[in-house]
Amino acid sequence: MKKVIAIIAAAAMVMSFAGCGKERKSSLRDAEPKTVIGGTDAPTDIEVSDDKETAKDAKTEDKKTADNKSEDTQDAKSSENTQSSAANTREEEQEKVTPTFKYFVSGADADYDKTMKTIEALKSEYKDRVIFDIVNVDEDPQALENFAMVKDNTPYLIMLNTTNDICALRPKINSQKELKVEIDNALK
Repeated sequence: MKKVIAIIAAAAMVMSFAGCGKERKSSLRDAEPKTVIGGTDAPTDIEVSDDKETAKDAKTEDKKTADNKSEDTQDAKSSENTQSSAANTREEEQEKVTPTFKYFVSGADADYDKTMKTIEALKSEYKDRVIFDIVNVDEDPQALENFAMVKDNTPYLIMLNTTNDICALRPKINSQKELKVEIDNALK
């Protein structure tokens, strides 16, 4: 394998030296690339002209190329920023969730029947805009283990807003007016 690489390198040097005696081109644009073993195409035999006009044209062409690259870079960055902004907006829109009304009750609550009627009225009013999760701690004692603050504080409201953040923690709340205020705040 080392012999093959050495032979290829030697052949590349021979090809490079063989091209030295050929006619030189007057500018970079007119140069013809030579194929080098290894697959790279690069101009290997270019002469810089003493002619001021040709040199000036070459500099102007180089400047235009650089300006075009700069514009392309700015356009690409602008496009990336627009796409990034649109993606962020989509993410924000996608992150919005239906608010959750998590409400803990107990049959031992003083106004249990009134509270349940209030919940039914709220469910019918907000049915498509809010998820109602009513937990009776008498039927689900594990809820008291998972939500220790609820013990001896029922009815207890935990309200989650459209970004799934807790926006209300309200113990001993059963007023329909107060519950509606919490729901409306969560929907904002």
